[in-house]
Amino acid sequence: MQIKQVMYKKVHTILPSADLKTAMKLMIKKKISGLVVVDKDKNLLGILSEKDIYRSFYPSYSDFYSNPESFTDFESQEQDIKNKLLNQVQSVMTTPAISVKPTEQVMKIGAIMLAKNIHRIPVVDEKERLVGVVTRGCIYKTLFKKYLKLK
Repeated sequence: MQIKQVMYKKVHTILPSADLKTAMKLMIKKKISGLVVVDKDKNLLGILSEKDIYRSFYPSYSDFYSNPESFTDFESQEQDIKNKLLNQVQSVMTTPAISVKPTEQVMKIGAIMLAKNIHRIPVVDEKERLVGVVTRGCIYKTLFKKYLKLK
């Protein structure tokens, strides 16, 4: 089975210049855990996941270890989230994004997702333009339906 048979063609995207607050609102509204980051021509730039945003709320390892005392005021850190949501998507997105072609085999892409611990992979055409997205969910739901004879 090929990715084009299971991928979502309607992809929720965001520009790299958008702020994290806008991204979070979109993810909450659409009930999704990530967005594909594209430029105005729909060229793939990266991925923004809930994990990327959540990670941005905390100090980096090097910042923490250089001055751990400054990061123990958790109430202050929580208040600072409001400011961090003004940061641009490009400051926390995962790049480069792994992408696949529509003709790739589902089981191969599922293996990549497991090995790399990722939940979604953009699907691009021969010009590297976004044409869909494949998620762990759409893979396993398709396989379960096929092999468990579910409708």
